[in-house]
Amino acid sequence: MTRLRPILLLFLCSLISLALSVQTNASIAVIGAGFAGLSAVGRLRELGFKDITLFEGLHRVGGRVYSIPFGKGRLQQGAQWVNGMNNSIYRIANKLGLIQGELADNEVFKTADYFTGKCGLTQPLIDEFYEFTAPLEKQWEDMAKDEENYALTFDELYDKDFRNFLSKKKRSRREIHLLNALSRFYRGYFEGENGAFDDYALANLDEWDDGEGESKSYVLSEIGYYKVTKYLKSFVPDGIIKYNHVVEKIDYSGSKTQITVKVGFRIYTFPKTFDHVLVTSSLGHLKKYSKSLFKPNLPQRKQEAIDTLGYGNLLKVFFIYDQPWWNYNGSSMATLRVKGCSHTPALMKYFHTFNQLEWDNRVLVAFVSATGTEMIDQVPDAILSRMVTEHLRDTTQNPNVPEPKKMIRQHWVSDKLFLGAYSYIASEAATLPGGAYNRMAEPVEGKVFFAGEGTHPTMYQTTVGAYDSGRREAERIAEM
Repeated sequence: MTRLRPILLLFLCSLISLALSVQTNASIAVIGAGFAGLSAVGRLRELGFKDITLFEGLHRVGGRVYSIPFGKGRLQQGAQWVNGMNNSIYRIANKLGLIQGELADNEVFKTADYFTGKCGLTQPLIDEFYEFTAPLEKQWEDMAKDEENYALTFDELYDKDFRNFLSKKKRSRREIHLLNALSRFYRGYFEGENGAFDDYALANLDEWDDGEGESKSYVLSEIGYYKVTKYLKSFVPDGIIKYNHVVEKIDYSGSKTQITVKVGFRIYTFPKTFDHVLVTSSLGHLKKYSKSLFKPNLPQRKQEAIDTLGYGNLLKVFFIYDQPWWNYNGSSMATLRVKGCSHTPALMKYFHTFNQLEWDNRVLVAFVSATGTEMIDQVPDAILSRMVTEHLRDTTQNPNVPEPKKMIRQHWVSDKLFLGAYSYIASEAATLPGGAYNRMAEPVEGKVFFAGEGTHPTMYQTTVGAYDSGRREAERIAEM
């Protein structure tokens, strides 16, 4: 019997080795080469998987993390800061020497210089407005601790409070117009931070968590996320990436999954089937295409999460000048279009925040948030450049503001692969049993898996959530 034990152990080891070999020989398709897709492929390779195909609809990797070279650095068209420091992306950025400093999340909002054209905005009126707004978020956070309040929205709570604030004392018409402009700036700040205001549910204040206590963001060097993207790409061999392959259909009705792709004008069935498919498409893309993308249709539980979660927009527009013409001392220029004091198009009310680029004083960056992005996205560059120039002349009362020599923007809103910026818990999704983000992360039939910021239960909206979710799903696939 003792002589049989080594043989038995050898046999068991062979079985284990065979099982692991079968597991890591599985064929895997990853859809999307953003941070979720790149991190998933990197982790799958760490776990021993070799048969991986990464489909990317663009000619590049990175997804909504995208920058273009300019001067000594790069203009960050998408993600710009790192949320919190107790996470994977901060550690990678710090390792690469990119962390430059800390930015309190409310800094832009509290320390802006205000420009309101002929309507003189006085400091006492600013102070009065911010005395009103200062306690609001804490009040909402306290309310969010009760799940019965989860579906309440910022808009309905704020609108009631703001109307009460206006009615507390008799005001001139001009004062009311100025306060309405400040209110738009306040709402715009939250839209920029969170992707929405109107249907942004209180649930977000309880669910979103970067592990920092008091939320903080961290500024990267002028190279920014470009270097992080290159680092993640270094773990992914070029040979497995299928660039410019837009996935049109994921057919998981058989024992293996078949994928139909579009390359240019040609649509064809990819000549290989897969044991597992990991989908990292943006929530915006899934909202528009999920019902035609999957065969059979996704389970109702999954589709309900896709349909009810919110997906917000944020647009950054870079205005490049020969030299700086502006002079402000705060963290940003708040250029407020005030009713009765401005003659520029109404669309310009959305251009309320301009920042000088940290590392090049010839560049102003405009942040346009959720409400106005779709309309602005449709305006041709030359017309938009002239409109913004008139808006800046009007609000700063400086007729010598020059037109920029160049304007740069990314059309995230209309790009079919993105259709926006990032996700949030909308009112309708706030009370879904099991949680909307948890539903987004659930695999379907052990064949189709999901990753991306829109599948992370606490760090949605962030590169951290995207990166961590990719690794999460790689490990889930390995356990199948």
